[in-house]
Amino acid sequence: MVSVCIIMKNEEKYIGECLKRIVVSGWEIVVVDTGSTDSSKEIALKYTDKVYDFKWINDFSAARNFAAQKASNDVIFALDCDEFIEELDADAVCRLISQNRDYILCTLKINRFERDSLMYNEHRRVSRIYDRRIYHFTGRIHEQLTRTDKKKPKYIDAPVTALHVGYDGTLEQRRKKAQRNAELLLMEIEQNGEDPYIRYQLGQAYYMSKEYEKAICEYEKSLMLKPDLSLEYVQDSIQSYCWCLINTKQYKKALDVFNNYDGLYNFNADFEFLAGSILMNNGMLSDSVIRFLKATECKNYKICGTNSFMSYYNIGVIFECSGQKDAAKEYYEKCGDYEPALKGLKRLG
Repeated sequence: MVSVCIIMKNEEKYIGECLKRIVVSGWEIVVVDTGSTDSSKEIALKYTDKVYDFKWINDFSAARNFAAQKASNDVIFALDCDEFIEELDADAVCRLISQNRDYILCTLKINRFERDSLMYNEHRRVSRIYDRRIYHFTGRIHEQLTRTDKKKPKYIDAPVTALHVGYDGTLEQRRKKAQRNAELLLMEIEQNGEDPYIRYQLGQAYYMSKEYEKAICEYEKSLMLKPDLSLEYVQDSIQSYCWCLINTKQYKKALDVFNNYDGLYNFNADFEFLAGSILMNNGMLSDSVIRFLKATECKNYKICGTNSFMSYYNIGVIFECSGQKDAAKEYYEKCGDYEPALKGLKRLG
């Protein structure tokens, strides 16, 4: 059996939908409140009687580990209030656990976010289901599961999908959250010293709140610490760094940075799409089209559309700007109902 453990503070906007979707699993639900002043606790009590208080000490791992201690089962599913289960095969999860007790089960997290009035979905695998006798959370914020015996963790994918809506809300709300995260991350650095992953997470906090210059500074600090380039977060750091440079119109610098890492991640549609975007902004249109086409051939991606309609759309834009209207129409038509492409077709009649 599995215990779903959730920590919350002032989450009345999300906690009801979160619990409504997980309660059907039949698993135990444990909710730990870190100081809500809204109706979060009252809503949670409609779904479980295991609602506990925990004094907030600026440490997400401490709160998560406290929640795990309150569970009746050793297998824990750490879920966030703003994550709504979309797919869950409870029987398959239990089989995976029984056969792989010392593994962390990774769920699929779909991050929904808005950029320039368009909605995007990002797919990520995250470590969420574990045996508390083997693993526990460490890190003040952006906490990670580590083994109590200090051995290297092992991972396996689980048949669980959750929609993350935490990036919804106004820019002001996102910036307030980013500031909170930044304060905790800086406390982590002060306590444990410089760390490229923590600097990367600082960059992410500023990036999502569109504070691009601050994000650029943090990504640069992260990369200067020479992290292992094979790690997933490092690829993400490089890509986000380049997107910040594009968003601040530093196109030549984006090209210089990208060229330092070109060839390392070309199996990934997001990376090829970034390449095409940088080249396009530097006026290298033929090379840009080649990279966008390569993106459509990649099976691996995180941002939905980099391997299809988003790349086709940019190729259409290049052809339209070059006066090649028939070719532009061809690529806009490949984009399906992607709104910018539909506008392109309307322009071309």
